[in-house]
Amino acid sequence: MEEVYCVLNTSPADNTSVPYEVYQEFAYSASKCRSIHLKFRCGAIGTLISSDYMRVGHPAVRVDIVGSKARCNMTDIAGPVTTYRENREADLFLPSLILDRFDLPSTTQAAVTAFVDAIRDGRPVPVSGEEGLNRLIVERALMQSVKSNQPVRLSGREGGIPELRRLP
Repeated sequence: MEEVYCVLNTSPADNTSVPYEVYQEFAYSASKCRSIHLKFRCGAIGTLISSDYMRVGHPAVRVDIVGSKARCNMTDIAGPVTTYRENREADLFLPSLILDRFDLPSTTQAAVTAFVDAIRDGRPVPVSGEEGLNRLIVERALMQSVKSNQPVRLSGREGGIPELRRLP
């Protein structure tokens, strides 16, 4: 990732189920409403728009990723996901909430179980510490963007993780 920009509405609202919480290094992702813009090194651009103001049952998030050869969008946390390629055909993935568990408790439990099993069995872990660090660096840059109301460039070593910079 090359650059991030985040607009975050933290105004109090009566109908918000999850309170807004900012920690020193990151924001809890269930804040009020947000628009996140991502610029990738390959030239693709992504957006994520979500709101806790929505009623239960309404889509809570929309994700779009656009590149020179394909476009993908997800219209809610649990899909559907549509991918469009150069040939003008679309691939549609419709997850089943019964067969494809996407809720936070089951995915978190599956991730922790897979990590513990890999350590116990001497196999490589499914998600590296480097990937986890990258996620925290992006979250920190998003909060920097909220505070400055400007895009934040992620400096990085070629092929490595972005360098961690102190928040102003």
